[in-house]
Amino acid sequence: MFQAIHIPARGLKYFAALFLTALLAACGGGGGSAEVEQPEPTPGATCVTSDNGSSDSDCGNVLIGMTDADGDFRTYSVEVLSLNLSRADGTTVSVLPTRSMVDFAQYVELSELVTAATVPAGTYTSGEIILSYSDSDIQVELDGVAQTASVVNSDGSPVNEVTLELQIDNRRQLTVAPGIPALLEVDFNLAASHQINLEQTPITAELLPVLTAEINPLEQREFRVRGPLISTSETDNQYRIAVRPFLLRDARHGGFDIHIDEQTTWEIGGEGFVGAQGLTQLASEGEGTATVAFGTFDRIERRFTAEMVYAASSVMGGSLDAISGHIISREGDVLMLKGARLVRADGSVTFNDTMLVLVGPETTVRKPRFPHEQQNTDSLSIGQRVSILGEWIDGEDMLDATAGFARLHITTAAGILLQQTDSDAFIDVRNFNGRPVDLFDFTGMETDPANYQVSTSQLQTGFSEGAPLHFRGFVTPAPNTGPDFDALSAIDFSNSRAQLLVGWKGDAPGNPFTTLDANGFTLALQANDLTRVHHLRRGGIITDLLGLDSVPSMQPRAERGLYAIAEDGAITLHSGFAAFASDLQGRLNRGSGVRALHAVGGYRSEANSFHFYRLAAAIK
Repeated sequence: MFQAIHIPARGLKYFAALFLTALLAACGGGGGSAEVEQPEPTPGATCVTSDNGSSDSDCGNVLIGMTDADGDFRTYSVEVLSLNLSRADGTTVSVLPTRSMVDFAQYVELSELVTAATVPAGTYTSGEIILSYSDSDIQVELDGVAQTASVVNSDGSPVNEVTLELQIDNRRQLTVAPGIPALLEVDFNLAASHQINLEQTPITAELLPVLTAEINPLEQREFRVRGPLISTSETDNQYRIAVRPFLLRDARHGGFDIHIDEQTTWEIGGEGFVGAQGLTQLASEGEGTATVAFGTFDRIERRFTAEMVYAASSVMGGSLDAISGHIISREGDVLMLKGARLVRADGSVTFNDTMLVLVGPETTVRKPRFPHEQQNTDSLSIGQRVSILGEWIDGEDMLDATAGFARLHITTAAGILLQQTDSDAFIDVRNFNGRPVDLFDFTGMETDPANYQVSTSQLQTGFSEGAPLHFRGFVTPAPNTGPDFDALSAIDFSNSRAQLLVGWKGDAPGNPFTTLDANGFTLALQANDLTRVHHLRRGGIITDLLGLDSVPSMQPRAERGLYAIAEDGAITLHSGFAAFASDLQGRLNRGSGVRALHAVGGYRSEANSFHFYRLAAAIK
C-alpha cells in the first residue's frame, strides 16, 4: 500500500493517471509470435535471471498488477514512459523497460500482470512514474455513443507529460526477497479520479487523481498474464513466458512461470485441448509462441494457475485480425459489435464505437472453460461479449470470420430482481457489462429485457425481491425457449461492489459532513453546491442521491479497509477508518474543503445505509 505519495506541485492533477501508469507497468502483455530474447538484468540493477527463473541470491522478483473500477470511460489510452522503484538505501531500478500505450479502461473486472522484474532484494520505499497524454485516446459514452474527451487540469488546460513520485507506506512495506515474489496491485480508479463535463464541447474530464496500491488486495479478480513462450515443463505442469504487456511485439518485462492443472482449458491455433494435452501441444508450437492465460493468483503461495490459455493464432494480435466487443444486433450472419477494439495482425490497434463482423457455417465457436460443450454461430447472441478472429476487409470495414473462429467471454447482466424460482431468476435487465440495455436490439427474438430469465441452477440463491443483482455467465444461444442467460456467479450490490460518488463545486462550502467520527459519517447534500456527480452506482443501475427520501448513512464495513485523502500534491492512505476520519477532520479544521468523495461497498435500500470498505476524498 502507498502512503503520502508526493507529487510535484504541477502534478497533483495527473496523479491518478500516473498511478494508473504504475499499475499498468505491472500488467503482462501478449502479441504475435517473435524471437524470444534471452533473460537480461533489469535496467538499473545488477541482478540476472537464468532461463529456468533462478536469480542471484541477493535478488528477488517484484510482480506489479493493475486493475480498475467500473466507470464512465469506454477507452482511456495513454502512454506510460517509465516506472522506477527506489530501495531504502537509494538503489534505483527501472521495472518498465519499454514505453507503451495502455488502455486503462480495459481493466475493469480484471487484474493483469504488467511486469515481473528481477531487482535487488530489500525494502522499497519510493518510486517514480512518467505518463504522457500527448497521443492519448480517451472516450466516454454519451447517449449510447462514444465521444472523445479531453483530460484537463482544474484551470481547463490540457494534461501533457507528468512525473509522479511515490512514497510507500512504512507500515506495509514492499519487501523483495530471494525466492519469494512480491505482488503489488495498483488501482487507478478512473471513476473516482475524474469529473466529467458532458455539456462542454469537446467533453472534458478534470483530473482529481486518486491512486491506491495494496500488497494483499481486499478483492481478488480474474488475473491475466500475456507473453511469448520461453519453455515448457510437462513434469512440473508449467510453462514459462517472457512477460510482454500492452500488445507490444518485441518487449520483455521479465520472466514468469504459469502453472496448469487437469481443469485448465486451452485454445491453440483454433483447436481445443484440456489439461496436460494443451501443454504438450504448446511445447510442439515452439519457443516464441504467443500466449495469453487467465486464472487465479494465490496470494499466499505466490503462484499463478491458469484456468484458460490461448496460444499461437488464437491470440489477438497474432496471425489473424481480431475484434472484441458486445453483440448489440444481428441480421442473419452479420453481427454488429459495440465498444469494438480491432487488433490487426500487424500489431495496430483501433477503437471504434461499432464494427461489423461476418460469420458463417464454417466459423468455429468456442466457449472457454467449457470445452466439451458444442457451439455454433447460434451462440453469438445479443448481449454476449465476444472476441472474433478472421480477416479485416478494408474496403467494406468489416471482419470476415467465415473461415475464422469466435470466442465467447464471460458476460455480465445487471438488473432488478422481479421474482425467483428454485432454478431461475427473472430480472428487469438494465445493462450488459455496463452498457445500457437500450443499445441492444432484440427484434425478432423471444427475449424480453423487462422480464429477463436467468438460469441460477448453479448458484445458491436467496435474493430479496427488488435487489440489484449482477450476474456473470453467458447469454444462451438464440432462438431459445428457456432461460435467456446462464449464470455462473452473482453479486448482490446490497453487500458489495456498489459505488457512491459525489462532487462539489469549487466555490462550495468546504465541510460537507453533518457528522464525521470513527463510526462513520453523514453527508450534507445541497443541490446548489454539487456538480453533476451525486449518484449511487450499482453495476449499471444509477440512482440520484438527491432523489432518495434521505441521505444514506455511511459506515465502515470492517476494521480493515483502504481509505485515501488527496491534498496539495500528496496522497495519504489509512488502513483504519478511525485514523482516516481523524486525519480528514483535522484538515477540515485547518480550512481545507472536500472536492470529491468516492466510496465502494454495499448499499442496503431498506435501511438506506452504505457499508464501505474503500473510501477516497479529494480535498483542496
